[in-house]
Amino acid sequence: MAYQYKDQSINKISIIGAGNIGPDIAFLIAKRLFDLDVTVLLEDVSPSSLIQAQTRIEQKIEQFSQNQNHSSQQKSKLRQSFHFSNNMKEVIGSDMIIETATENPSLKNLIFKQLKSVVKEKCIKLSNSSYITPETIFDKLDGHENSAVVHYFYPADKNEAIEIISLEKTDPDLIEFLFEFNRFLGKDPLYVKSSYGYAINPIFAGLCQIAFGCLEKGLGTVQQIDQSAKDILGLLIGPFTALNLSGGNLILEHGLLGLRDSLSEWFVPNQHLSEIVLNGELWKTSPRDQTVIIPEEKSGILRQKFLDGYFALTSFIMDLEICDPKEFNRICSKALSIKAPLEYMSEIGIDNSLMMIKRFCKDNKDFTYPIKIENILKNRV
Repeated sequence: MAYQYKDQSINKISIIGAGNIGPDIAFLIAKRLFDLDVTVLLEDVSPSSLIQAQTRIEQKIEQFSQNQNHSSQQKSKLRQSFHFSNNMKEVIGSDMIIETATENPSLKNLIFKQLKSVVKEKCIKLSNSSYITPETIFDKLDGHENSAVVHYFYPADKNEAIEIISLEKTDPDLIEFLFEFNRFLGKDPLYVKSSYGYAINPIFAGLCQIAFGCLEKGLGTVQQIDQSAKDILGLLIGPFTALNLSGGNLILEHGLLGLRDSLSEWFVPNQHLSEIVLNGELWKTSPRDQTVIIPEEKSGILRQKFLDGYFALTSFIMDLEICDPKEFNRICSKALSIKAPLEYMSEIGIDNSLMMIKRFCKDNKDFTYPIKIENILKNRV
């Protein structure tokens, strides 16, 4: 057996990188495809990373099998679908490769160069990235028709959202296949034209930057700003908590630099963030069950900062014209566990939303006023 869509057959999938997100992607795939006898290989040069990943996956197998009322045979079959190796040659025979190395274009490029000699010509080659454009990763390599970038969101085995970004020469049949394949895995895909950070991460990075600015101006503590963002935007967790849980501080620091250089000078790394990264620390967030009190005189200012910023950032993405607005609205909500932005703006009212965006642009001189959002909102009505 195998996963089959049209003339594409998948028997073996190799995940390169057993760090933060690789094991989650491996488990996502295995739990949906083990009944089809698909093999999932997790490869990493670090034996200790593989041991940690194996422990994480074993815990996930136990919990998933218990929730699904699996028999001992089913649980054993799921466990046996995994293979772990620190030898790149073990990926031989793979029908799909998903590279999950850190946000380093040179490292990603090197990995795919090394893979060239061990994978078959028609192997699907995917890079999981948070910001880097597919051209930066694949341009110096052959086989663009079988290559693309995918962006899984934390936690990859539970979050339904995924972005799919192609190169100019990517075969359209591959994009169609990736949509169907990811839907089979339980994902809701968003196609995005090549742009640094894609469609969703400029929103998240921008909200984090707003949170840093509020902290810098003394508008609240980390806990109060986190809570305010949750209350105002309907977030499941605040931006500081999200960075802690996803291990995203370093990625965000690099991402803000790239967004500044590629999209807008408004994006800029923050001193607080740089110190957290330098010292390897976490943000001092509050426990889940702790009540956070926000003084009334600060809650109104925080509401304005986050709401104005969220609407302005959404409008900024709409101006880029890199994805379908309706699809973006749905996937953004799922990816960030946040109120769907275009629905939220319609709920507040077009005139009020535009006023908030103008206010944000006035307060942030480097943020260019977006011109397409008014028509998009009117078309929704």
